[in-house]
Amino acid sequence: MRAESLLSALGPQVQNACVGAAIAQQAECVQAFLEAGAPLTCSDKEGRRLLPACCRSSLAESIALMVSLRADVSKPDGDGSLPMSLAIQNKSMSCVKELLRGGAQPPANADMPGLANLMLEVQFEQCEAEIRPLATAEVDPAQLLEAERVVLEGMEDHKRLIKLHEDTRASKSLAEVERQIADAQAKLEATKASSVEYVESMNQKKIAIRNAEAELHKLHKEIHSVQETYTKLKEEDAKLKQELITSHETLKEAQAERDALEAARLEREQLTGKVQEELQELEKLIEEQTQQNAGYQQELLAAREDLESKMRDKEEAKLLTEKAHQLVDTL
Repeated sequence: MRAESLLSALGPQVQNACVGAAIAQQAECVQAFLEAGAPLTCSDKEGRRLLPACCRSSLAESIALMVSLRADVSKPDGDGSLPMSLAIQNKSMSCVKELLRGGAQPPANADMPGLANLMLEVQFEQCEAEIRPLATAEVDPAQLLEAERVVLEGMEDHKRLIKLHEDTRASKSLAEVERQIADAQAKLEATKASSVEYVESMNQKKIAIRNAEAELHKLHKEIHSVQETYTKLKEEDAKLKQELITSHETLKEAQAERDALEAARLEREQLTGKVQEELQELEKLIEEQTQQNAGYQQELLAAREDLESKMRDKEEAKLLTEKAHQLVDTL
């Protein structure tokens, strides 16, 4: 009692020491802590629990003690690892066996040789533990007969109640069937009364259907005609596109020719301007030369008149000389 009060007073220190003993593989210390009243769910400061720590250290005796004390073998460690997974990971058959005895189940992806045989062995042990206490049990024949009588009476009463239940259901079903038959007969009479109107309505619907079929046939023809027209228009459109492409190319060529002509015209205009300027200069030179020629012409006329005057004087002088010679000869 003093040990339990001391453990409860120390609390976390005891839990930390118990888990530390399990990690250090000190099975005797773990057993001493548990027998002194240490909680089965104790954990250390890092969150590591006692049972997973025993599985990590393969302490099968400590695990068996905890299983006998009703420890929860399915509770995971602080990092989420299950005790069974840790025991299988360490390949500890004894730890796995003790956990199976405590009700733990191996994971679906468990890979451990001999695990299936070990599970069967534990199941056999559990069955043996359940059956063995019944080896010395005895049954009183009188009590067995009394139990059979009570069972038979209960079966008779059960049959009676079942028959009553089924008869009640059959009676209710019969009443429901009769009601449905009456409703069906009433609907049949109403249907017979309205059959003439129904036939007339059906005839009208047939006429409407024929008219609709005729209209549909007409629409099909129109659609076919429209499709043919569309095909023709599509072909014409293709032709027009080709013609448009040709016209565009022709236009480009014409524009190129026009640009060339415009360039030639501009060049001619430039040449014409130059020629006109040269012509004006030439006219100016001609005018100057004409004026100069007119001066030369006047000078030429004056020189001609002077020459003619000199020629006449010369002729006259010649005549006078001849006359003078004649006179001289005469004398």
